[in-house]
Amino acid sequence: MDETALPPGVDRPGQAWDWMRQTSQAPTSFDWVRPEVAEAWDRCLEDHGLLPGQDLARTLGLAASAGPAWSRELQSTLSVQTYHVHSFLQDADVTVLLTDTQGTLMHVVGAGPHHFLANTNLFQLGATWSESSIGNNGISTAALLGVPTAFLGKEHFAHEFHASATAGYPIAGPDGNRLAMLGLVSSQRDSVKSLLAFLRMAGTLIEADVFKRHRPEGHLIRLRSVDAQGGLVAQQSAIDGLIVVGDDERIRALNAPAMGLLGVDACTQMIGEPLEHLLGLGLDCLARAQEKNMGPVEVVAPSSARLLLELNFAPSESTAETDDCVSAATMPSPAGAIERRILRTANRVSGRRTDANRGHDAIVDSLLKKMVSLQERKIPILVIGESGVGKEHLVQLSHRAGPRRDGPLVAINCAAIPRELIESELFGYAAGSFTGASKEGRSGKFQLANGGTLFLDEIGDMRLELQSTLLRVLESSEFVQVGGIKPIKVDVQVIAATNTSLRDAVDRGTFRRDLYYRLNGAQIWIPSLRERPDKIQLINSLFERELELGKFSGPAKILSDEVIELFLKHPWPGNIRELRNVLKTVAFMSDNAVITEQDLPPDFLAERAPAYEEDIVLALDIDARPTAPRSRDATSAATITNYLPIEIQDSPETLADWEKRAMVTALRESEWNVSRTARRLHITRSTVYQKISKYGIKKPTRSW
Repeated sequence: MDETALPPGVDRPGQAWDWMRQTSQAPTSFDWVRPEVAEAWDRCLEDHGLLPGQDLARTLGLAASAGPAWSRELQSTLSVQTYHVHSFLQDADVTVLLTDTQGTLMHVVGAGPHHFLANTNLFQLGATWSESSIGNNGISTAALLGVPTAFLGKEHFAHEFHASATAGYPIAGPDGNRLAMLGLVSSQRDSVKSLLAFLRMAGTLIEADVFKRHRPEGHLIRLRSVDAQGGLVAQQSAIDGLIVVGDDERIRALNAPAMGLLGVDACTQMIGEPLEHLLGLGLDCLARAQEKNMGPVEVVAPSSARLLLELNFAPSESTAETDDCVSAATMPSPAGAIERRILRTANRVSGRRTDANRGHDAIVDSLLKKMVSLQERKIPILVIGESGVGKEHLVQLSHRAGPRRDGPLVAINCAAIPRELIESELFGYAAGSFTGASKEGRSGKFQLANGGTLFLDEIGDMRLELQSTLLRVLESSEFVQVGGIKPIKVDVQVIAATNTSLRDAVDRGTFRRDLYYRLNGAQIWIPSLRERPDKIQLINSLFERELELGKFSGPAKILSDEVIELFLKHPWPGNIRELRNVLKTVAFMSDNAVITEQDLPPDFLAERAPAYEEDIVLALDIDARPTAPRSRDATSAATITNYLPIEIQDSPETLADWEKRAMVTALRESEWNVSRTARRLHITRSTVYQKISKYGIKKPTRSW
């Protein structure tokens, strides 16, 4: 590649990527791209066999494996911490990902339907974020190399990432082995350095939490650095060095700060080694010396560092248990009286029992505390979240637990009322103000909500000319009715909600900037169901609730593990509203004590059809790349074609016609048994249900 100096301001990575796409060769000059970028591109071309500019939507598949061998407790810890990381980045337009060590996506927060990568399967659980599948990016390359990595814009091999910055951080377990990958994707491309710096900090804190909660049993030793006079030395890490030693006096675990203090490059080199070989004294000697000194013991490490050792010290307890879903640091601390009022309100509204936290929803409870605290300070609140996440439910709870609980709660859906009637709905109208108006006039929502709360749902759909009127009312607490003259003063707490980006609406000029900042005193973000780290607890809790409401007799019903796994991987476009409908259906329709995949509604199973549909097309496409990842069902899609007669395979009919005939043939030969059909075709039962629903296939009343 020509290394001639380019004029100032020229996008060198962009020029290099365009050249690579034309020549299918990685640049050899580091004057064009960073060395790690050139090396990554060379791997993509030579080792992975990828093509520059190929479409991710066609090559991306889903992992066939069920995921890493994480325990439920460890998966909960990692998912909760992923949620915590995103809670600090809500205003930064950053998506947070958690993958296993191979790059299989296990959890994602902040990837809504309007995300710039939403047209791919990248954010579907089970998607493969490996460099061999989608080229270099912060997450995939960090997973491959085992070091924190970041890429910006056209430094990415795949063109879909050119509008973003990506960063990845390998999460190490207590034994030093890589445990998971934490990744960030941002559309703010100028923030890559700060993105990687934040990711390093977040990854370090996650490793500390994992070490605390999931370290092996044994004696805990704390290490701190001291100077020649015995004073504590400021460490590079704010976290103390920690070592776990078993009764056999061999090291079972140590964290990264301990490795730094001891001058150890790899944790795995120390696992299983005697403590005495590392520090020059064993457990008994350390215990006696500590008792004699009535405090920590000073030693000299092999790295020549002077260290203070403290055996079996009492670590400070975390402010949140493993299943807490919102970091205490992100929430204000309301008085105990407020918390008790919130608990009573939530119990009364949901009918929940307090024993064993039946019906407990940690996310809603945490957001509820924040909303009540904001209302007491009279701070405007903007609730954001996708449709079906429970925005109105949260507003109802906050009103009943808040300072205006004795006043009315009036809700209005700005998207459901005709635009020409919104003004009269909000402010009312005077007597005889227009043809057909009531002779007595009519009070608007603001008057009806006087002394209480007015909930403006879907505020983003309010027409532009009315927004200025609403702004004046919020500023002055006064308004004039339609056709009226005299101002009316009200005392109303306004809570607005939207499932769209008001910031984007402001940029488009469809929403007033001053009104946005007036409503956005504080944002309450409700995560989508697919983003929640407590899905298992929430699913079981809601299912128990549906069973209680249905007053079922007989043996208790439970959800099988296979159903739980399906629920965890489902995209849930309808969020909690959809989940409750599915749970209600299986609670009423199934006669089995254990709910299995066969009890799930076909339309629910069919929601996963698009991903499989794409894979089937790829499997039948003779031009499809053989190295492209496939899902478990896609790899067996060719089996379906075995049920197509030769004359059908060669006919000009559509693929859908062929597939329908193949499914009918396989079902008929399996005597309409779904399980046998799935085994015959080497696909899952859920895929069989999807195809039955898609093509409207019905079992005949008599044998064919």
